[in-house]
Formats: sequence, structure tokens, C-alpha cells
Amino acid sequence: MGHAIHTYYSFNTQPYIYADYSIFVAEVASTLNEIILSKYLIDNAVSKKEKLYIINHYLEEFRATVIRQTMFAEFEKIVHQMAENDIPLTNNEFCKIYYDLNKKYFGEDVVIDEQISYEWARIPHFYRSFYVFKYATSFSAATSISKYILEGNKKALENLKILLDKGYKNFEINYNIGCCYFKLNEYGFSRFYFEKALLYKPFDRDLYQNLLTLYNKILKNPEIGIQEIMTKRVIFFIPLFILIIMFIITFIVMFLMILIIFNFANIRKLIGILLSIFIFFNLIIIFIFFLQYSEFNKKYFVSTTTTNVYLTPNNDTTILFSIMEGTKGSIKEEFGNFIKVYLSDDTSGWIKKSDVVY
Repeated sequence: MGHAIHTYYSFNTQPYIYADYSIFVAEVASTLNEIILSKYLIDNAVSKKEKLYIINHYLEEFRATVIRQTMFAEFEKIVHQMAENDIPLTNNEFCKIYYDLNKKYFGEDVVIDEQISYEWARIPHFYRSFYVFKYATSFSAATSISKYILEGNKKALENLKILLDKGYKNFEINYNIGCCYFKLNEYGFSRFYFEKALLYKPFDRDLYQNLLTLYNKILKNPEIGIQEIMTKRVIFFIPLFILIIMFIITFIVMFLMILIIFNFANIRKLIGILLSIFIFFNLIIIFIFFLQYSEFNKKYFVSTTTTNVYLTPNNDTTILFSIMEGTKGSIKEEFGNFIKVYLSDDTSGWIKKSDVVY
């Protein structure tokens, strides 16, 4: 699953010639989600036996991926050094090296069967390029990354947001960032990213429930937030790609109708009426398209803390009023470290950029 999702994301966001990835990166993507899932299953186990099973499964993953693959890498290293030094490579020598490495890596307390000495012959990785060490390093990297994510580490969040800055914007990333900030009780950031996600999937049930919970926490009148959701659902009822397909089809039909009008005088009136209907339909499509475009490009802010609103872009000027964390408004102007904002109650003023996300 990890490899499949990684490939999907890579090939959908990069040109074909750049979309391929290294083994190390591939294994990080694969094992990171396995580790996070294991933590979730452990925390939500319904019995002690189930929890022990999952813990044992994770320990086996660690043994097989870190300890065993490192042992594989050392076996390869020894064999390659033998070849470089013109030492004959024989079946018996391979068996001896492999058996000794098993004793070295698993210790005297583990029973090492003599038959294990033949296992090297069935490891397909040994018949390819020297790379098994990457399984161990990638699993270690994934373990470290998962620690940051599970602890709600802000640095991990910042790295996730770098993907947005690179131009990779979609529902999942905005939704996950919103969830992370909600877990950190930073509701202004959470609202900003949840509402960004709303642009991509306005009918998503989980997002809807999360926004309702959030609005009840930060808004005096949660109905305002619900109206925002309903507005997005109306504007984005028809996905953008369907709008484009509809526009192309109707444009082609209109072009054919114009040809018919010039070539078939006996049905001009009927075709003229149909053409008028299609023109009207196309204008509606264009109108909806521009509504969606304006929503995606609308400049707005959400306050990330309780902050003062100033008369002018200066700390020493008159404080007009204060706004609570999670307050939303539109941005009209920027000046230095301040932005001029307009709120839904028709009030306006200047606030510090450091107190908002936009």
C-alpha cells in the first residue's frame, strides 16, 4: 500500500522523467505508515492479547528489517571483498560465513540450526545490486519521522507544509495539516487548513464533522461557519474537471449547430432556439468556473491568537479592538509587517502578519 500511494503521488505531481524514486525513499514511504498504523492499533487494542500480538509483530518487523538486513549487507560485503582479493567463492565458504553471521547477530541465546547456513542461496536480493542495507536505514529513518508525527512535532508539520509551497496542493495534505493543528489546540491554523481542504472536497463527511467541532469551539455563532460550508458546497457542486468537459462538449455542439444553420435553411429556427439554449448553458458553466477560480484565489486570513486590531500599521497607534483566535476576514492591503483586514461585521483595521495565517 505504501509503495502504491507513493507511486501515485510521485507520478501525478512530477514529470515522467523525474517521477521515479530511490529505494531508500520508497522504503521510508512504505514503512512509515506501517509504524503509525501499528501505534494506532496498539493504542486501540481491545485486549491484552491483541496488544501483545501487535507489539510482537512490530518487534519482528524491526528484527527482520533492521537486524537481519544489516546482517545481509555484511554478508554481501564479505563476499565482495573475497572476490576483490581473488579468494575463491565456494558454496561451503558461503555457508560458513552466513552461519557465523547468524550467530553473531542473534547471539548465543538463540538456537541457530545448521540448515540456516544454506539460507543465503534463496535470498533474491543477493543476486541483484548491493542495496539491502537501505532497508535498515530507511526503517530507521521512518521510525524517527513517525516519532515526530505522533508527538505532534511542529517541525514535521512545517516540512509537510513545504509540499504545499512546492505547488502540491490537494485535499489530503490540507486536511491532515488541519487535523494536526487541531490536535495541538491551535484552532486558527486548523480552521485555515480545514477550509482550504473544503475547496477540494466540500461533501467530505469527516471534514464536515471536524469543522462543526471546530466552529463550536471558536465561534460565538457556529451557524456562520455552517453557512460557509453550504456556500462551498453550492459553488463546488460540479467538480472543475467536469465543468471543463461540459464546456468542451457544449462548444463543439454549438459549432456543429452553426454549421447546420448555414447549410439547412429548413430547420434554422429550431437549431437557432437550441443554439440559444446551449449558449446560455455555456455562460452558466463559465460563471461557475470563475466562481470556483475566485474561491481558490481569494485572499483571506485566520487569526492564530487573540490579537489587537490597530488604526494604522504601527504598534504605537490606537488599538481599535481585539479579535479572538480563529477569526476570519479578507485581506485588502499589506504594509511592512502589517495587513489591512476587513471582517464580516464591516469593521476593518491593521493587524500583525505574525498573528495570522493567510
